[in-house]
Parts: sequence; C-alpha cells; structure tokens
Amino acid sequence: MIRRGEKRGQFYLIAALVIASILVGFVTLSNYSDRRTFVRVDNLKEELEIESGRVLDYGILNNDYQIENFTKNFSDYAGEDVDIYYIVGNETSLSAYKHNSSGQTLTTAINNGKVKVTIEGDDYEFNINPGENFYFIIIQKIGGEKYIATNQY
Repeated sequence: MIRRGEKRGQFYLIAALVIASILVGFVTLSNYSDRRTFVRVDNLKEELEIESGRVLDYGILNNDYQIENFTKNFSDYAGEDVDIYYIVGNETSLSAYKHNSSGQTLTTAINNGKVKVTIEGDDYEFNINPGENFYFIIIQKIGGEKYIATNQY
C-alpha cells in the first residue's frame, strides 16, 4: 500500500523534468537565433538611390557636388560585411572605386555610350547619360552565396 506522503517524490521528479525541458528549449532557441544573417542589399539599394538623388540635386543647385564625401560616409554606414562600388562622373570622365583601407580604384572601359566595370570576374555595364552619372554595385556574401544589387535597370 502506498502512503500519501510517498507520492511527493514523484511530484518533484516531474517538476524537475518540466523545468529542464523549458531550459533546453530556451538554449536551443537562443542558439538558433544567433545563426541568422540578414541580406541587406535591397534595403541599402533603396536608401542609396534616395540619398544619392538628394546629393546630386544639392550639387546641381549649389554647383558643389559632395559625392566623394557622401560615398565614404555611406560605405561606413553600410558596414564591413557589404562591398559597395561606385561609378561616378560625366560622359567624358568616369571613375569607379570602392572605399576601403587601400582606396581601391577599379578600371573602367567606355565604349559606345556605356561604361563597363569588372569586379571579381563579373562584368557590369551601365549606360552613360549626359550630365552627372552615379551608379553603384552592392555585394554581400553570406554562406557562399553572393547577393548583388545595382541601380542600373
């Protein structure tokens, strides 16, 4: 015959198992959420399109283009996990560059109203328009995948 006081041990055993299960669940959930990395190229593309338009408008109105300063600040804002390449200039003089510690400048080839830039073995072509041109290529690498956004349509 089981006495009434002997069931108390079963209660503590079940309570310990429930608490242990909850703790394991929290640890698993926190480890899972740490592994996710977000693709940011689309958001950065939208922001860069809006802000660059404002900088170019300011340059037109005040005859003072702040492109170099703007691109440096935007690259710093985007962070080190995203590479942004800029193609800037007019129909007679275009330069392509990336802000980093070495001040990397890219080679451009102008042909038939287009500028071609080669980055990591991939070619990107942009139409050259009259006046100031501002193009960009945003690259983010996550787990062997490469995500790319440009403002060329």
